[in-house]
Amino acid sequence: MSDLISSIDSFSHQGYSEFNKRNHYNEDRLVIGRSIFAVIDGATALVPLEKDGLNASAYTSKFLSHYLYNQDETDFSAQTLLLNANKAFREYLEKEWPEVLDVGKLGPCAAVSLIKIHNKKKATISNISDCGIVTLNKDTEFEQISQHYARHAELDEELANAIFEELDKGLPIAEVKKLPQIVKRLTNNRSLINVEYGKFSAEEVMKDFTFEKKIDLTNIKTICLFSDGLLWPEEKDEKSAMLRAARFINELGVSAYYKKLKALKDSDPDFKRFRRLKHMDDASGLLITLND
Repeated sequence: MSDLISSIDSFSHQGYSEFNKRNHYNEDRLVIGRSIFAVIDGATALVPLEKDGLNASAYTSKFLSHYLYNQDETDFSAQTLLLNANKAFREYLEKEWPEVLDVGKLGPCAAVSLIKIHNKKKATISNISDCGIVTLNKDTEFEQISQHYARHAELDEELANAIFEELDKGLPIAEVKKLPQIVKRLTNNRSLINVEYGKFSAEEVMKDFTFEKKIDLTNIKTICLFSDGLLWPEEKDEKSAMLRAARFINELGVSAYYKKLKALKDSDPDFKRFRRLKHMDDASGLLITLND
C-alpha cells in the first residue's frame, strides 16, 4: 500500500434476484493494489456462456482485475490502463475463447471505475459506464469526479418503465424478463454498447467512450469507488444517489453501509417502494483514506 494511504475499507457482496434469493454469481470485482484501485461491475451476457466455473461477465471482471493487479508497478495513467486492458482482453478472447466474440454485443461487458496514484500529489482516474468515484476534500465537500453517462441512464429508465408496466399487471419479474417486447428492449440496449454509451467489452471503439481526469491529492481526504449496486435508492437521480452513498460510506464504512442499504431493500420485497429490476444488485465499494 502506498505511503500516502492511511487505510482502505473494502466490501463486496453477491446480489439477490428476489428477496432472500441470491444471484448465481457475484459479477463484481475489487482491485486493491499499491497504486491501482478499481471497482469492476460485470453485466450479465444475454447469451449464456461459462468458463472455469464462472459466467462470461464474472469471468470478464476476473480477467480485468488480474490484468490491473499485474500493472501495479507501472506508471501508466488510469485511462491508458483501461484501454490496454481492453486490448489485452480482446487478444485473449481471440486465442482462448472466440465464442464470446462470436456473440458480439450480446456477450459480456463491464462498468469500471479506476484510480491510479502516481505520487503524493497526483492521481489519474477513469471510468466507463455507471461505476462511481466520489472524493471528500479537507473542507468536507463531496464531489463526484467520475463521468456520468446520460444516455445509458436514459436507456435503463426506458427499460425499467416497460418492465414496471408489466409488473403492475401482476406478473412476476422472472416472467416479465422473458416477454418478447422486454427481450427486444434488452437486446436493443445491448446493441448500443460503444455506439451510444460505453462499456468495457473488448471492442476497440470503447476508446471513444473513456475519459481521464487528473486529480490533485493535496486537498483530498478520502476517495470512494463503488458499483451501482451501492447507490442509495431514495434519491431522484444517479448523481444524488452517488453522493448520498459516498456520505454514508464515509460515515459508516462500506460493509455497515451495505447492511443499511440491504435492510432498506428487504423492507420492500415486492419492489413497490423502490422500483428496480432485481431485489438487490451485486454491490462493491472501496473507501481510501489518505494521510494528512
